Amino acid sequence: VTWEPAGKALQQRLTAIKIPIFKGLLGYRLFFVHKDNKDIFKDITKIKDLKQFTMATGHGWGVTDLYKSHNFKMIVSPAYEGLFEMINKKRADYFSRGVNEIFVEYETYHDDFENLAIEETIALYHPLPFYTYTSPTERGKALAKRIQEGMKTLIQNREFDRLFKMHHKDLLKSASIGSRKVFQIQNPLLPDDVPLEKQEYWIDQEFKN
Repeated sequence: VTWEPAGKALQQRLTAIKIPIFKGLLGYRLFFVHKDNKDIFKDITKIKDLKQFTMATGHGWGVTDLYKSHNFKMIVSPAYEGLFEMINKKRADYFSRGVNEIFVEYETYHDDFENLAIEETIALYHPLPFYTYTSPTERGKALAKRIQEGMKTLIQNREFDRLFKMHHKDLLKSASIGSRKVFQIQNPLLPDDVPLEKQEYWIDQEFKN
């Protein structure tokens, strides 16, 4: 049993339980910016305005291919820490990170990159579900069926939401998604059968506020 982002290639090799285990939370992206540039994004009202700025992103990352498909202006680096350096030295305008990543990374790197700041007014959203996977064997498929039944039961009795809040409430408070302008883009890299229509599988307004 493992968990990974939903992907067409992975779904062909493994057995996917098609229920987003983080309710799509990781698709909400916040930005690292240079501390002198914290205010340059506050007046953005359209996604095309965001695309005028240059994004730092990683070579070989799935989100890089996603942003490329939407014609974002990007500087791509193979070096993870080099992306923080780009922001620190104003070589790029922003660095998109998941809400599950950005606060931990800030605590880790802000002493080394003293100009690092978190932009506070906008967020970018694209569907990015993480699935649980098992092997494609008969035993793996039987296990996947059992996991799926259990997860559906948790969703139906609201235990899934309770656990989600318990583990992510501090993160959600820090992200303050409900007070941000959220710009949404499609994710053409996802499998065609992602259950986007099942509202109970995804983060809702209650969690954003």
